Amino acid sequence: MVESTMTVDIHEPKWFADQLGVKERVHIGYCDVLIEHEGETWGIERKSWSDALNSWMNNRLEKQLSELVGLVDHAFLLIQHEPERKIRGGQANTYERFKKHTPNLKLHLNRLCSDVCPVLYADDSATAVKEVLRLKKRIEEGDFGSMTVYDRRITHVDPVVQFLMSIPRVGKTRATFIRSRFSSLVDLIERCEELGDMFRNENDVETIKTFIQGKWGE
Repeated sequence: MVESTMTVDIHEPKWFADQLGVKERVHIGYCDVLIEHEGETWGIERKSWSDALNSWMNNRLEKQLSELVGLVDHAFLLIQHEPERKIRGGQANTYERFKKHTPNLKLHLNRLCSDVCPVLYADDSATAVKEVLRLKKRIEEGDFGSMTVYDRRITHVDPVVQFLMSIPRVGKTRATFIRSRFSSLVDLIERCEELGDMFRNENDVETIKTFIQGKWGE
């Protein structure tokens, strides 16, 4: 496994760099965390919820991300929630103070995710650190961008079988058998007497034949 190089911007808090295992912060300028691996670069812009709200309201968020997208191979916006602000309450609780703006900010982040770069969410600072370290590990192990989606086999209903199942006393098994014995609906109508040789239950056979050959009632 080839190790990658992780750099943390000088403006990020020391605790964040320490928990990422980065000893010295440096000036990056265009993102908060930079991961370099075998010629490729991953840039992460980390925003606390309050920072994201402030950047969005001041029209800085799009500018920062558009610059980042142009400078790295893979750009990410990491939104870090701040549960401690809710606990403190008062003016510190930006969730409550700006709650009327929350729906619009979420819509904007969804738009950024679909049109600009992936948006990652972390419930708190510890989770934000784990998300960055998980990304770094996937990059080093060669798993980035190679998620395997396991899907199950889907059997589509044969329209002929589905049609035959609408006949009284005809289930999927009988419908499949009838489909294999007759070439068309006309063939079935003309040769429906042969159904007696195919199914043992005489009452079921008569019900099927009556439905196929009989006249429609009112």
